[in-house]
Amino acid sequence: MKITSRKYFEGDYEKFIYPLEKENMKRYWDKHMGDNWSDEDNRKKFNEIVEHGWTYLFFDNGEFCAFTSFFPDEDEKDALFVYNIQVKDKFQNKGIGSWILNFVENKAREKGFKKLNAFVWKDNPAFKLWSRKGFNVIGTLEPNSFIVEKKT
Repeated sequence: MKITSRKYFEGDYEKFIYPLEKENMKRYWDKHMGDNWSDEDNRKKFNEIVEHGWTYLFFDNGEFCAFTSFFPDEDEKDALFVYNIQVKDKFQNKGIGSWILNFVENKAREKGFKKLNAFVWKDNPAFKLWSRKGFNVIGTLEPNSFIVEKKT
């Protein structure tokens, strides 16, 4: 594996980000929030993240494999909120998620944030990754997701 990263470019949403996010997350959304996934709402939220935060894409030997989005937490000024870490199915369970969480943690430190926050569906297998990387459950959101936190 040779992972490289780059910032989001115009056109990446349609080509890389949206297809992967929908593939990975629509089933959780439909299961926990009702069958009301909205392509339009998804795009609006992504535009907000681009405006106020950061999105990075990751490539393994030049092949797109994952992305992450994060932004300053509106409720906690010293926290960075990790909105998304999405890894393509064929690249899962190969250490890329851990690599990305390390990447995000380093970015948080560089930008002066003291902790990382995120929401994780309770039944998402990625919850194990968050736990393994030192994130602690600090609450629940709805009955189906955890609020997790890690000090940087």
